Amino acid sequence: MKVVGIGTELSVGKVVDITNSAVIIEKNGKRVELTREEVENILKGN
Repeated sequence: MKVVGIGTELSVGKVVDITNSAVIIEKNGKRVELTREEVENILKGN
């Protein structure tokens, strides 16, 4: 599995923070919380 860290560029935006339960993505100045499962699905291309 791909390692995701702060600064990683995903198709949905850039990772700006990681908490125990969520990954915070920022795109166009908006921040969105994604669960780890959602990030895994993005990485798999689902």
